[in-house]
Formats: sequence, structure tokens, C-alpha cells
Amino acid sequence: MPNFLIKWMALPLKHKLMVCRLWCSFIYWHLVIAYLPFRFWRHHLMDISQQSTDTSLSEVRQLIKLSESVGRNHFVKINCLRRSMVQKSLLERLGTKSHLVIGVKKNQEVFAAHCWLTYQNKIINDSKDTTSEYITLEKINANSSNIFKHF
Repeated sequence: MPNFLIKWMALPLKHKLMVCRLWCSFIYWHLVIAYLPFRFWRHHLMDISQQSTDTSLSEVRQLIKLSESVGRNHFVKINCLRRSMVQKSLLERLGTKSHLVIGVKKNQEVFAAHCWLTYQNKIINDSKDTTSEYITLEKINANSSNIFKHF
């Protein structure tokens, strides 16, 4: 029997259901981002959830790790925005408030953007090394009237 089937059979039912939900969520967010105008889904980027459970950071990291595994093995193209939207919506469904951070950088005339999630002011789905290369849009808005001077 293939190794992935052995791992799948060993998972508890709760985790199997979560994997299926994540699998479908990656398809959903891929289709939404790829085919719907931004105005139809931009409200999902904002922190609209007021409720927040007392979910521990370790529990949140476990969910993120599971979703990362599903995303790596998915057939749709997963980028940082799709990955973060799946994870943010998963955490919101569980009553856990996370924050989507969008950062930008300019490297040798090449503009790049990246996004990641934070929970309790800690990065949960990316590395500090990667995210430190970007200027977050919040910082630009709060500290500058001219966005282009950062580039």
C-alpha cells in the first residue's frame, strides 16, 4: 500500500474531515481569486471577526501545518494569497481571529508583493526571514504620505 494511503488511514476522522475541508477551500479560493473581480471578495481581506476564542498558539500552528501540507499536495496553483485566505477562513470558522498582512518590496526594479498571517502578533504561516524583506502596507500607510519613496 502506498505511503500516503497508510498515513491517511492512520488519521483520526476529525483530521480526515479537516483535510477534505481544506482541499475544497483551496479550490474555492483559487476560483474566487482567479475569476471574480476583486470588489466581490476584498472584504474577506479585512479583520471583520470580532469574536476570538482562546485558541492556543500551538493549536493554531498545528492547523496551519496541516493546511500547508494539503496546499503542497494540491493540484491547483497555490500562492501566498490563496494559502493565507484558506487559512484565514479556516481560523475564522473556528472562531479564531487572525490578521492578514500584505507586504511589498522592490528589488532591482522588480516590484514584489507577499502576504502572510499573524495570530497574537506572531507570524503563523511564514518565516520571519521571508517576511522581514517586505514593508507592510499598514506601515506605509501609517508612516508615509508618499508610498513611492519606499521604493
